[in-house]
Amino acid sequence: MPIIDDILTNSTNFLAAIALVVSGVSILIGFYGLRIQRAHNQLSVRPIANVGIFDGDDLLQLTICNNGSGPMLIKSIETINKHGIIRNYPKDWMPRVTKLKELFWTGLEDTAIIVGVPAPILQYQLVPLVIELGPSQIDQNKLNELKKLRSEQEQERDSIRLILKDLTIRIKYTDIYNNERPEFTKSLDFFGRVK
Repeated sequence: MPIIDDILTNSTNFLAAIALVVSGVSILIGFYGLRIQRAHNQLSVRPIANVGIFDGDDLLQLTICNNGSGPMLIKSIETINKHGIIRNYPKDWMPRVTKLKELFWTGLEDTAIIVGVPAPILQYQLVPLVIELGPSQIDQNKLNELKKLRSEQEQERDSIRLILKDLTIRIKYTDIYNNERPEFTKSLDFFGRVK
């Protein structure tokens, strides 16, 4: 072959051919490095869903938490009861609550939950049993009124616990690259424990 003979006999052509081969290999290594870097970037921002449960005497709370290393994009939230009936959020199962501080977050679809910032999806807080003392006596009427309100709220709290204990929450989510993550499922049977 005359071209190969020419390259091998002429040192300038030989060096040019080696430079061309080295450049081609460098380009391939660069593309491979970019591919590895992209895979690493996707793995380094992997969200991990969790539902935080708090069940205290004065507060019931459910929060969606991201325990991963990157933003979690919520696609859907569903709650299922033991009979297989599906509703969106835990608040969709709640009775009409009147005498309490309540906070039920909904509409979190297509919302990003960042690491370390939980999103409460249910919060029930009883009014604290606090009375203001007068100069010399306790207002007995005010105290009796607060005790009655507190008793009603405790009954309402217990009825909410009874509802929550039969629910399972299911969250579908993706990472920021829109890669679907494994569906998160958690039973809320913790609310049914013996008090």
